Amino acid sequence: MAQENEVLTFDEILTDKVYKAEFDRRLAKAVETARAKLELEHTQALETSTTELNTLKAQVEALNKELTSEKASGKLTGKEYGCKPEFLKFVATEINSLVTDKLDFDSAAKQFKEDNPQYFNQAVVVKKSTSPDLSGGKVDTKGENDGINDFIRNKGD
Repeated sequence: MAQENEVLTFDEILTDKVYKAEFDRRLAKAVETARAKLELEHTQALETSTTELNTLKAQVEALNKELTSEKASGKLTGKEYGCKPEFLKFVATEINSLVTDKLDFDSAAKQFKEDNPQYFNQAVVVKKSTSPDLSGGKVDTKGENDGINDFIRNKGD
C-alpha cells in the first residue's frame, strides 16, 4: 500500500507506453488545432490587407486622374491654348485620351487645337447666307409691308 500512495512524476508516468501514446496523441491534436487557427487568422489578415491595398490603389489612381485633369485644365485655360470655359472639361478629356507614351500632353493639345479651333478663343466664325438675295444687292430702306404694297400697286397699272 505504501506504493499506491506514492506520487509519480510526469516523466515517470510517461514511461508507461499507454500514457505516452495518449499524451503524444493529445499533444499532436493541440498543435494541429493551434496551427489551423493561426493559419486561418493569417489568411483573414492577408485578405483584409489585400482588400485595403486595392482600395488605396484605386483611390491613388482616381487622385492621379483628377490631378492630371486639373493640370490639363490649368494649361488649357492659359494664354497658350485659350480654351473656352464651356468646353474645358470636354477638351481636357479628349486631349488626355490622345496622350500616349510617344505623344505628350502639349503635343496632343496643339494637335487637337489645330484640328478643332471651334473650342478655342481664336476660332473664326464665317456666316454664309442660305437664302437668295431678293434685293439685287441693294439696301432696302423700306419696310417689308411697303415693298409688298409697291409690288401690288405696280401690278395694277
